[in-house]
Amino acid sequence: MGNLHQKYRIAGCPELTVNQKRSTDTSTGNRTMKKPKRSELNFLPDFPEGKSPDCLERERIALTEEMKKRKSDRKMIDSLTASTFALRRKEIVHDEPPVVCLVSTDLHQSFFDGLDKYVPRLLQMYRVRTSSSSDLRSLLEPLDVQTSNQKRRAAALLGLPYYLKEDPNSFIHVCEENKVGCHPHFECVY
Repeated sequence: MGNLHQKYRIAGCPELTVNQKRSTDTSTGNRTMKKPKRSELNFLPDFPEGKSPDCLERERIALTEEMKKRKSDRKMIDSLTASTFALRRKEIVHDEPPVVCLVSTDLHQSFFDGLDKYVPRLLQMYRVRTSSSSDLRSLLEPLDVQTSNQKRRAAALLGLPYYLKEDPNSFIHVCEENKVGCHPHFECVY
């Protein structure tokens, strides 16, 4: 398979070029992309037959405009989405834009809305297990005094490793904007 992949790579198959073990810029000799993790691949399909990048870019703009309409044509959106997939995927793989540029929904609000649905049940499950875990008990005690939504969310997230009997140090990382190694736009618990 390695020889076959090498021949395809030399022939110009973009997916194999992107997924080679070390992608380097030949003019400077610097690595242009990170090495993929085990069994991680960057899917990069070929452009549709007879379509140029300029043509696909015009279709992508038409797709964006159609989606802004109040009464959009779903069939047109589906066909434009399918035809411009290769161009959009190439942009993601090569340019590596931040998630904020790709996602049109507020991820924080979406996450917290989803979390709010499960917080009461999670806290109820934690209270059942407090007899066997002093860590869970110490997380839930402040909720008896102050039951703000933010405190309930934090307790639900921070209690997960104790409930699952995992190591909390490797399970949750608390990031603040001023800490080294955290993304500058995120203050998060994940």
